[in-house]
Amino acid sequence: MKERTVILASGSPRRRELLQQIGIDPVVIPSQLAECPSADTPEEVVRQLSLQKASDIAEQVREYLEKKQKEWGIRMEDSAAMGEKTIVLGADTVVSVDDRILGKPENHDDAARMIRLLAGRGHSVYTGVTLIRLSDSRIVTFAEETRVYVYPMSEEEILQYADSEEPMDKAGAYGIQGRFAAYIEGIEGDYSNVVGLPVGRVYQEWKRLMGSCEYEEPVRKETEAMCKAAEEWKEELLTQGRAEGRAEARAKAIAEGMKKATLLAYRNCMNRGMSQQEAIEITGITEELLSTIPE
Repeated sequence: MKERTVILASGSPRRRELLQQIGIDPVVIPSQLAECPSADTPEEVVRQLSLQKASDIAEQVREYLEKKQKEWGIRMEDSAAMGEKTIVLGADTVVSVDDRILGKPENHDDAARMIRLLAGRGHSVYTGVTLIRLSDSRIVTFAEETRVYVYPMSEEEILQYADSEEPMDKAGAYGIQGRFAAYIEGIEGDYSNVVGLPVGRVYQEWKRLMGSCEYEEPVRKETEAMCKAAEEWKEELLTQGRAEGRAEARAKAIAEGMKKATLLAYRNCMNRGMSQQEAIEITGITEELLSTIPE
């Protein structure tokens, strides 16, 4: 992640800490956009909200980059360089139980109400994440679900926890990394997702997004050069073949050689961290050739 910038469109200290744990020290520029989800399911709600937040900050960065560089502490030679090397990350987390979405509690009584809904049973935590590459506005959006199971809690335990400050800024009114850990029976899925950001998946998607940016043009040029050389070789051998009466055989041999060159370029793309779709687009590999690659 050297010489790369991630802008976190969230003021959550937990998300910032999670990113720092995996070596990303983000520039924090929280989106102040009012949340206006139109989706019905928790998964779609968090995807939608994360996209809204990331798009809001990406647009601000594009419009006011020169003016805000010093204020944000972003050291880049110019806006073009920054755009090429920068990802904006938006995220949103909700808790869902009985098809009801639980956001952050309005007050301590609301926190107690939410915890009563969660005690002694399982629920789902959804975090939506959007990554936007500033250089070309390429977007990746996904949602991660983790199932969380809570031990039964007495009314005294519920009120004691709800009256503390810990639940007040957290979806579902609890922090799995805090005092509420005493009531967690188990989880199914990514723990960091419950804290606020599925950093493992974020990192993998980040690599694909930045990897394609870093390697797309060099690999494209490399592939074009290989194809051009193969075509020249083909014409040369065909010319020889006509003179020798073996044009058809030589043409077949060249076609096989071009297939091998395409396969080599495709594997090169995949080894450099590209997605399969990106590798297909860059190399022009056909479905027929793809079917020859061992699983």
